[in-house]
Amino acid sequence: MEQERINHLIQEACVNNSCPELADKVKIEWSSRMTSCMGMAFYKKNLIRLSIPVFKLAEIEDQEQTLVHEACHLIARLKNPNCKSHGYEWKIAMVKAGRKPERCHAVDCSSLRRTRKVNRYPYECISCGKQFSISSIKHSRLQKNPEYYVCGKCHSSIRLV
Repeated sequence: MEQERINHLIQEACVNNSCPELADKVKIEWSSRMTSCMGMAFYKKNLIRLSIPVFKLAEIEDQEQTLVHEACHLIARLKNPNCKSHGYEWKIAMVKAGRKPERCHAVDCSSLRRTRKVNRYPYECISCGKQFSISSIKHSRLQKNPEYYVCGKCHSSIRLV
């Protein structure tokens, strides 16, 4: 989405909510790290942070809805500093901006989430023989300090199988 379109949508939402002075104060920031939400509003900074990867997957209507959604958070907070995030003031701001007050987008972000395979190590209790599957993090700690973990059943030391 072009910066000109972004500015227009923010300006329109602010004007329709009788706070045109806010439009010039709103800053836009793009993030490549956000992979599940399309946008976030930061009230104290008058900042809207948008997700680069999710925006690439979204239709133009979803992009515009998100931008207005986040602008309405700033508008609602300006009008009532104690308002709830998706409360009455926000809903009214969304309606005045000509949008449905919906909380969540419908963009499938599953391809963006980073999953990390955790290696597991087989351990057993030296007394009762109970078997354990220890994550790589705990395994590393056990290598440095063998007394760090004990058997949950008999409280004896455990060892790598």
